[in-house]
Amino acid sequence: MVTTDDTWHETVEPLIDAASFIVIIPLAYDGTLWEIDRIRQGGHLGKTVFFMPEPAREQPDGVVVPVEDEPFGRAGLRFQRPPPVHLNLAVEWDRARTVLADRGMHLPAYAASGAFFTMTAAGELDEVLPAPLSVLIRRERYVRAALVQLGVVTWTRIRPRDPLDLLLRCAASGRRTQEYVLMLAIVLFAAAGDRPARQAATARMAELTAGDPGLLNAELAALAHLEDDLRHSGPEWTDRFVRSGAPRTQVQSLLDLFAAAEQVPGVDRTLLGAARSALDRVVAERG
Repeated sequence: MVTTDDTWHETVEPLIDAASFIVIIPLAYDGTLWEIDRIRQGGHLGKTVFFMPEPAREQPDGVVVPVEDEPFGRAGLRFQRPPPVHLNLAVEWDRARTVLADRGMHLPAYAASGAFFTMTAAGELDEVLPAPLSVLIRRERYVRAALVQLGVVTWTRIRPRDPLDLLLRCAASGRRTQEYVLMLAIVLFAAAGDRPARQAATARMAELTAGDPGLLNAELAALAHLEDDLRHSGPEWTDRFVRSGAPRTQVQSLLDLFAAAEQVPGVDRTLLGAARSALDRVVAERG
Protein backbone atom coordinates (compact mmCIF):
# COMPACT_ATOMS: atom_id res chain seq x y z
CA MET A 1 0.00 0.00 0.00
CA VAL A 2 1.44 3.33 -1.10
CA THR A 3 0.56 6.60 0.61
CA THR A 4 2.12 10.01 1.26
CA ASP A 5 3.00 12.12 4.27
CA ASP A 6 -0.07 14.25 3.57
CA THR A 7 -2.62 11.45 3.16
CA TRP A 8 -1.46 8.53 5.31
CA HIS A 9 -3.81 9.44 8.17
CA GLU A 10 -6.81 9.05 5.87
CA THR A 11 -5.42 5.72 4.64
CA VAL A 12 -4.66 4.26 8.07
CA GLU A 13 -7.79 5.36 9.91
CA PRO A 14 -10.25 2.98 8.18
CA LEU A 15 -7.69 0.18 8.47
CA ILE A 16 -7.60 0.67 12.24
CA ASP A 17 -11.39 0.40 12.37
CA ALA A 18 -11.57 -2.66 10.11
CA ALA A 19 -8.61 -4.65 11.45
CA SER A 20 -9.28 -7.93 13.26
CA PHE A 21 -6.41 -7.10 15.59
CA ILE A 22 -3.62 -4.52 15.79
CA VAL A 23 0.03 -4.89 16.83
CA ILE A 24 1.95 -1.69 17.55
CA ILE A 25 5.32 -0.71 19.02
CA PRO A 26 4.44 2.25 21.29
CA LEU A 27 7.36 4.62 20.76
CA ALA A 28 7.16 8.41 21.09
CA TYR A 29 7.14 9.39 17.43
CA ASP A 30 4.47 11.73 16.10
CA GLY A 31 2.95 9.19 13.72
CA THR A 32 2.91 6.41 16.30
CA LEU A 33 1.38 8.68 18.94
CA TRP A 34 -1.36 9.65 16.47
CA GLU A 35 -2.09 5.97 15.83
CA ILE A 36 -2.27 5.21 19.56
CA ASP A 37 -4.62 8.16 20.12
CA ARG A 38 -6.79 6.97 17.24
CA ILE A 39 -6.88 3.42 18.64
CA ARG A 40 -8.02 4.70 22.04
CA GLN A 41 -10.56 7.17 20.65
CA GLY A 42 -12.05 4.46 18.45
CA GLY A 43 -12.39 2.05 21.37
CA HIS A 44 -9.97 -0.45 19.83
CA LEU A 45 -7.67 -1.19 22.78
CA GLY A 46 -9.44 -4.54 23.19
CA LYS A 47 -8.05 -5.75 19.88
CA THR A 48 -4.60 -4.16 20.24
CA VAL A 49 -1.38 -5.88 21.32
CA PHE A 50 1.53 -3.65 22.26
CA PHE A 51 4.96 -5.02 21.42
CA MET A 52 8.13 -4.27 23.37
CA PRO A 53 11.07 -5.39 21.17
CA GLU A 54 14.13 -7.06 22.63
CA PRO A 55 17.46 -5.26 22.60
CA ALA A 56 20.11 -6.54 20.20
CA ARG A 57 22.55 -8.58 22.28
CA GLU A 58 24.77 -11.61 22.27
CA GLN A 59 23.16 -14.54 24.00
CA PRO A 60 25.08 -16.41 26.71
CA ASP A 61 27.19 -19.37 25.61
CA GLY A 62 25.13 -22.52 25.19
CA VAL A 63 21.85 -20.72 24.44
CA VAL A 64 20.63 -21.82 21.02
CA VAL A 65 18.49 -19.85 18.60
CA PRO A 66 16.93 -20.46 15.18
CA VAL A 67 18.89 -19.90 11.99
CA GLU A 68 16.84 -17.90 9.51
CA ASP A 69 19.51 -16.11 7.48
CA GLU A 70 20.96 -19.23 5.80
CA PRO A 71 19.53 -21.82 3.37
CA PHE A 72 17.32 -24.31 5.18
CA GLY A 73 17.93 -22.22 8.26
CA ARG A 74 14.93 -23.40 10.19
CA ALA A 75 16.42 -26.88 10.32
CA GLY A 76 19.52 -25.74 12.20
CA LEU A 77 20.64 -23.92 15.31
CA ARG A 78 23.50 -21.61 16.01
CA PHE A 79 24.72 -19.18 18.64
CA GLN A 80 23.14 -15.77 18.27
CA ARG A 81 25.16 -12.76 17.15
CA PRO A 82 23.10 -9.58 17.18
CA PRO A 83 22.56 -7.61 13.98
CA PRO A 84 23.68 -3.97 13.85
CA VAL A 85 20.99 -1.81 15.45
CA HIS A 86 21.08 1.97 15.56
CA LEU A 87 18.16 2.47 17.93
CA ASN A 88 18.73 2.44 21.70
CA LEU A 89 15.48 0.70 22.60
CA ALA A 90 15.84 1.18 26.35
CA VAL A 91 16.20 4.95 25.93
CA GLU A 92 13.39 5.15 23.38
CA TRP A 93 11.12 3.10 25.65
CA ASP A 94 11.81 5.34 28.64
CA ARG A 95 10.92 8.37 26.52
CA ALA A 96 7.71 6.72 25.34
CA ARG A 97 6.73 5.88 28.92
CA THR A 98 7.07 9.55 29.88
CA VAL A 99 5.20 10.90 26.86
CA LEU A 100 2.36 8.36 27.04
CA ALA A 101 1.99 8.81 30.80
CA ASP A 102 1.04 12.42 30.05
CA ARG A 103 -1.65 10.98 27.76
CA GLY A 104 -2.95 8.69 30.52
CA MET A 105 -1.30 5.45 29.36
CA HIS A 106 1.18 3.71 31.65
CA LEU A 107 3.56 1.36 29.87
CA PRO A 108 5.54 -1.26 31.80
CA ALA A 109 9.26 -0.69 32.37
CA TYR A 110 11.59 -1.89 29.64
CA ALA A 111 12.79 -5.47 30.05
CA ALA A 112 15.41 -7.44 28.13
CA SER A 113 12.90 -10.21 27.47
CA GLY A 114 10.78 -8.07 25.22
CA ALA A 115 7.02 -8.34 25.74
CA PHE A 116 3.57 -8.58 24.27
CA PHE A 117 0.98 -6.81 26.42
CA THR A 118 -2.50 -5.34 26.44
CA MET A 119 -3.84 -2.18 28.06
CA THR A 120 -7.15 -1.45 29.77
CA ALA A 121 -9.47 1.31 28.64
CA ALA A 122 -8.17 3.31 31.61
CA GLY A 123 -4.63 3.13 30.22
CA GLU A 124 -3.25 0.62 32.71
CA LEU A 125 -1.31 -2.56 32.01
CA ASP A 126 -3.66 -5.52 31.64
CA GLU A 127 -1.97 -8.78 30.55
CA VAL A 128 1.71 -9.26 29.73
CA LEU A 129 3.72 -12.10 28.17
CA PRO A 130 7.48 -12.32 27.58
CA ALA A 131 8.60 -12.07 23.94
CA PRO A 132 12.21 -13.33 23.71
CA LEU A 133 11.70 -14.07 20.01
CA SER A 134 15.42 -14.24 19.25
CA VAL A 135 15.73 -17.47 21.27
CA LEU A 136 12.50 -19.18 20.26
CA ILE A 137 12.79 -21.89 17.62
CA ARG A 138 8.99 -22.02 17.22
CA ARG A 139 8.59 -18.29 16.86
CA GLU A 140 5.48 -18.17 14.67
CA ARG A 141 3.70 -20.67 16.90
CA TYR A 142 4.49 -18.59 19.98
CA VAL A 143 3.27 -15.33 18.45
CA ARG A 144 -0.03 -16.89 17.36
CA ALA A 145 -0.54 -18.48 20.76
CA ALA A 146 0.36 -15.21 22.51
CA LEU A 147 -2.36 -13.36 20.59
CA VAL A 148 -4.88 -15.97 21.74
CA GLN A 149 -3.53 -15.93 25.29
CA LEU A 150 -3.91 -12.15 25.47
CA GLY A 151 -7.52 -12.42 24.28
CA VAL A 152 -7.30 -10.27 21.15
CA VAL A 153 -8.09 -13.10 18.71
CA THR A 154 -9.85 -16.46 18.79
CA TRP A 155 -8.55 -19.34 16.72
CA THR A 156 -10.28 -22.67 17.23
CA ARG A 157 -7.06 -24.64 16.72
CA ILE A 158 -5.19 -22.69 19.41
CA ARG A 159 -6.37 -22.69 23.00
CA PRO A 160 -5.00 -20.65 25.91
CA ARG A 161 -2.46 -22.53 28.02
CA ASP A 162 -0.04 -21.87 30.84
CA PRO A 163 2.21 -19.01 29.59
CA LEU A 164 5.41 -20.53 30.96
CA ASP A 165 4.63 -23.91 29.46
CA LEU A 166 4.01 -22.21 26.12
CA LEU A 167 7.30 -20.31 26.36
CA LEU A 168 9.38 -23.39 27.20
CA ARG A 169 7.74 -25.48 24.47
CA CYS A 170 8.64 -22.87 21.87
CA ALA A 171 12.29 -22.60 22.97
CA ALA A 172 15.01 -25.17 22.31
CA SER A 173 14.97 -28.11 24.70
CA GLY A 174 18.48 -27.66 26.12
CA ARG A 175 18.52 -26.85 29.82
CA ARG A 176 20.70 -23.77 29.41
CA THR A 177 18.30 -22.27 26.87
CA GLN A 178 15.27 -23.12 29.00
CA GLU A 179 16.91 -21.55 32.04
CA TYR A 180 17.66 -18.42 30.01
CA VAL A 181 14.09 -17.86 28.84
CA LEU A 182 12.82 -18.40 32.38
CA MET A 183 15.34 -15.86 33.66
CA LEU A 184 14.09 -13.34 31.10
CA ALA A 185 10.48 -14.08 32.08
CA ILE A 186 11.25 -13.49 35.76
CA VAL A 187 12.74 -10.07 35.01
CA LEU A 188 9.74 -9.08 32.88
CA PHE A 189 7.12 -10.17 35.40
CA ALA A 190 8.99 -8.34 38.17
CA ALA A 191 9.20 -5.16 36.08
CA ALA A 192 5.49 -5.46 35.30
CA GLY A 193 4.59 -5.96 38.97
CA ASP A 194 3.10 -9.40 38.31
CA ARG A 195 4.14 -11.13 41.53
CA PRO A 196 2.23 -14.44 40.98
CA ALA A 197 3.72 -14.92 37.50
CA ARG A 198 7.19 -14.08 38.78
CA GLN A 199 6.85 -16.60 41.60
CA ALA A 200 5.63 -19.23 39.15
CA ALA A 201 8.61 -18.60 36.84
CA THR A 202 11.04 -18.77 39.76
CA ALA A 203 9.51 -22.07 40.87
CA ARG A 204 9.85 -23.46 37.34
CA MET A 205 13.50 -22.41 37.24
CA ALA A 206 14.16 -24.11 40.57
CA GLU A 207 12.48 -27.26 39.24
CA LEU A 208 14.39 -27.10 35.95
CA THR A 209 17.84 -26.54 37.42
CA ALA A 210 17.42 -29.05 40.25
CA GLY A 211 19.66 -27.04 42.55
CA ASP A 212 22.31 -26.28 39.91
CA PRO A 213 21.42 -23.01 38.12
CA GLY A 214 24.58 -22.85 36.02
CA LEU A 215 23.55 -20.05 33.68
CA LEU A 216 22.21 -17.88 36.49
CA ASN A 217 25.46 -18.28 38.42
CA ALA A 218 27.44 -17.44 35.28
CA GLU A 219 25.43 -14.26 34.80
CA LEU A 220 26.01 -13.29 38.43
CA ALA A 221 29.75 -13.91 38.00
CA ALA A 222 29.76 -11.57 34.99
CA LEU A 223 27.85 -8.90 36.90
CA ALA A 224 30.33 -9.13 39.76
CA HIS A 225 32.90 -7.71 37.29
CA LEU A 226 30.61 -4.90 36.13
CA GLU A 227 33.08 -2.18 37.13
CA ASP A 228 35.91 -3.77 35.15
CA ASP A 229 33.63 -4.14 32.15
CA LEU A 230 32.73 -0.45 32.31
CA ARG A 231 36.38 0.58 32.60
CA HIS A 232 37.43 -1.49 29.61
CA SER A 233 34.40 -1.02 27.37
CA GLY A 234 35.51 2.34 26.02
CA PRO A 235 34.15 5.85 26.53
CA GLU A 236 31.26 5.55 24.06
CA TRP A 237 29.56 2.62 25.82
CA THR A 238 30.32 4.01 29.29
CA ASP A 239 28.92 7.41 28.38
CA ARG A 240 25.75 5.78 27.07
CA PHE A 241 25.38 3.73 30.25
CA VAL A 242 25.89 6.73 32.50
CA ARG A 243 24.13 9.60 30.77
CA SER A 244 21.28 8.07 28.79
CA GLY A 245 17.90 7.09 30.20
CA ALA A 246 18.84 3.43 29.91
CA PRO A 247 20.64 2.95 33.26
CA ARG A 248 17.41 3.23 35.23
CA THR A 249 15.88 0.32 33.38
CA GLN A 250 19.13 -1.62 33.25
CA VAL A 251 19.69 -1.25 36.98
CA GLN A 252 16.09 -2.19 37.75
CA SER A 253 16.39 -5.31 35.58
CA LEU A 254 19.51 -6.33 37.49
CA LEU A 255 17.79 -5.75 40.83
CA ASP A 256 14.87 -7.88 39.65
CA LEU A 257 17.32 -10.60 38.65
CA PHE A 258 18.95 -10.52 42.08
CA ALA A 259 15.57 -10.74 43.80
CA ALA A 260 14.68 -13.78 41.71
CA ALA A 261 18.09 -15.38 42.27
CA GLU A 262 17.56 -15.31 46.04
CA GLN A 263 14.70 -17.77 45.62
CA VAL A 264 16.46 -20.27 43.33
CA PRO A 265 18.02 -23.27 45.10
CA GLY A 266 21.70 -23.71 44.33
CA VAL A 267 22.43 -20.07 43.48
CA ASP A 268 25.96 -19.06 44.53
CA ARG A 269 25.37 -16.67 47.42
CA THR A 270 28.93 -15.37 47.25
CA LEU A 271 28.50 -14.42 43.59
CA LEU A 272 25.10 -12.90 44.34
CA GLY A 273 26.59 -10.72 47.06
CA ALA A 274 29.51 -9.68 44.86
CA ALA A 275 27.18 -8.78 41.99
CA ARG A 276 24.98 -6.69 44.30
CA SER A 277 28.01 -4.87 45.69
CA ALA A 278 29.40 -4.15 42.23
CA LEU A 279 26.08 -2.69 41.10
CA ASP A 280 25.81 -0.56 44.27
CA ARG A 281 29.27 0.88 43.67
CA VAL A 282 28.59 1.64 40.02
CA VAL A 283 25.30 3.39 40.86
CA ALA A 284 26.93 5.39 43.68
CA GLU A 285 29.88 6.40 41.50
CA ARG A 286 28.03 7.18 38.26
CA GLY A 287 24.62 8.22 39.43
